[in-house]
Amino acid sequence: MTSNPELIKKLTADFIKTEVDSNTWGTLYLCPKTNEKWQKIYVETEYHGGGHPVLFKLPDPRKIDLIEIVLNSEDLDEITTASALLVVNEKELKDEFREELIIAIENKINQKDFKWNKLNAEKIKSIISETQLFDKTNRRPILGKKNIDIEKDFEFYKDISERAKKIITTANTVYN
Repeated sequence: MTSNPELIKKLTADFIKTEVDSNTWGTLYLCPKTNEKWQKIYVETEYHGGGHPVLFKLPDPRKIDLIEIVLNSEDLDEITTASALLVVNEKELKDEFREELIIAIENKINQKDFKWNKLNAEKIKSIISETQLFDKTNRRPILGKKNIDIEKDFEFYKDISERAKKIITTANTVYN
């Protein structure tokens, strides 16, 4: 899994293009050496330039797999890519991840063997930034809901945002 354009170009040079989706601009590939299927999609397509490419092996990584990658990978590109896929899946598939991710981050930094060093501080800040955990915007539908339910949704995102900001503050304080 990568979002590095040079690496994507290098990897896909040896792949066989099997399908292009004109609606999503996604491309399916087959690796002739391993017979593995890969997919290239674009994330953040609402931004200038049409978004950033992301390449990953199929089947699509599940939410639990993506959270595992962001927490345990040592590769910042892989962390960024998995984070971007969490956001895309939330937006397009309505697959919420924020509560599970903030709990997983809190559990990780509260483990006895966790140390705030430069790499861990950068990883945690990158995860929170790339997944926009600090943003308290309600991402749930509001049409047809009662005000009390909309308020509960707002409080849900606000709580996650405050917890994420607290972690970033700790990362900046402990390792700066």
